[in-house]
Amino acid sequence: MVHTPQARLRRGVRRSRLLLAFLAFMSFLVAMLMLTGPLYMLQLYDRVLVSGSVDTLVLLTILAGAAFVTYGVLEATRMQSARRFGLWLENDLADPALQAAARSPEPARPHEDLGRVRDGFQTPALFGFLDLPFSLLFLAAMAILHPWLGIYGTAAMALLIIVTLFNAWRTARGQQATTKPRQQLAQRAQSFLQGKRMLRAMGLETGLLARLSRDRRAATGLFADTLDETARLTGLARFLRYALQSGVLGLGAYLVLQGELGPGAMIAGSILLGRCLAPADQAISGMHVLIEARRSWRRVRELLERGEDEVPRNRLPEPEVDLVAKKASVLLGPNQVILRDAAARFQGGELVAVIGPSGAGKTTLLDVLAGVRRPQVGEVTLGGASLDLYPTEQIGQLVGYLPQHLALFPGTIAENIARLALDPDRDAVFRAADAAGATAMIKQLKDGFETVLEADGMPLSGGQRQQVALARAVYGEPPLLILDEPYAHLDGAGTRALEGLLKQRRENGLLTVMAVHDLRLAQLASRILVLRGGQISADGPADEIINRLRQPTRLAATA
Repeated sequence: MVHTPQARLRRGVRRSRLLLAFLAFMSFLVAMLMLTGPLYMLQLYDRVLVSGSVDTLVLLTILAGAAFVTYGVLEATRMQSARRFGLWLENDLADPALQAAARSPEPARPHEDLGRVRDGFQTPALFGFLDLPFSLLFLAAMAILHPWLGIYGTAAMALLIIVTLFNAWRTARGQQATTKPRQQLAQRAQSFLQGKRMLRAMGLETGLLARLSRDRRAATGLFADTLDETARLTGLARFLRYALQSGVLGLGAYLVLQGELGPGAMIAGSILLGRCLAPADQAISGMHVLIEARRSWRRVRELLERGEDEVPRNRLPEPEVDLVAKKASVLLGPNQVILRDAAARFQGGELVAVIGPSGAGKTTLLDVLAGVRRPQVGEVTLGGASLDLYPTEQIGQLVGYLPQHLALFPGTIAENIARLALDPDRDAVFRAADAAGATAMIKQLKDGFETVLEADGMPLSGGQRQQVALARAVYGEPPLLILDEPYAHLDGAGTRALEGLLKQRRENGLLTVMAVHDLRLAQLASRILVLRGGQISADGPADEIINRLRQPTRLAATA
């Protein structure tokens, strides 16, 4: 079984190539069978009508019918194969692509890109491109009928290919020019909806709508220009196809008048040219879908290739509650260090408060301790083993994490507390809600634990979301609990419940590390760690650090 994202990507690329080879072979067979119509027409004019043989007519009709049935089966098979492969590729790469996007520092939307890749395998334009090389068969058949028909068909084909390539180039440039403005517009519209509560209160609605309207007009203008040019080129291709196909009839009629061609060959030449030009016309009509699919596939490949090719991890023995940061450093760029040489040891039974001014690196340190972020320098160990050695599932059981920016997911409250497990432990859900002081609040809701949440945690208030997220963090009673600003949004009852939870964990020998912005909130801690400028400037017993920081000069520096 393939586990790693890169291995799945390589498998997808390999199977894509095999599929294209299979589709190319099927296209060759389809092209051969598409000669049935012209050949049947030619035989009717030049053989059946001349000989008057009914038996020959019946035999030719049976053979042509069998060929047409075979053509239909092969056409359905290649279309079904391509479309099923598109669905398989989307499903196979969806999970690793989403995981890579979640770990990537750059924004990515792999689910949308994979959908466009799937559409690329479903568009008829794909088969137009696959059929294009086999148009040479029809050109050869025209040349056999008469050299001038072959020359005419070659010139017509070359002209339409030039239009096709020009259309591809212009479409790619147009999509490249319009993609970024359209994405920015979508992001701003989404921010409009997310901030809808404060728009009217702060008088932002008019200004934001005006900005969105201005940006929409600009983006729509660019997109409309691209669509207009594509429509003009498509119209030109259609004009050329029908005009050239009619022109070959005129050339055939001239050759018939000169006694160099029969009437059947004249009709067959027109049909052959139509078959020859159809793939180019088909490719032009769906060019934008293929180009967008190709660009989306490139983004998915880059996303998966940037990710680390992680090997499957075996479950390690249950570790002691001994968390150690060994000179861990996190860099945003060559000259921007947001955490420098963080070295500290945390053990069971400790309640550690991390304090410091805004931008000191508190959240980054917690991310590193929770395994959310990997330091570029140094490492973090748990029970003597690097966090990198633990499988993701085991990390989830060992670590509970409450981030500063809450993220509740679509689903019920119970599913969110149970960390979206498909078969959650209901008793563990109830215990986690009790520990977080959220049970009473949840029971007041109409549907209780089965209340369905939206992506932003609606319809819960900020404090209610905080309590649900805290319950999720303590689900399963993890030995290590990381809390980033846990007091935010909590009322008096919620604060008392949180303080009770912290005391209980300390008595049970469990480790809790929390970042707080107020020195008064750190008084429950047994130990305080102070961060300034991404470095640990002080680390020691809570009473000692508090007394030191309460001195006027220290207090001003920490505020």
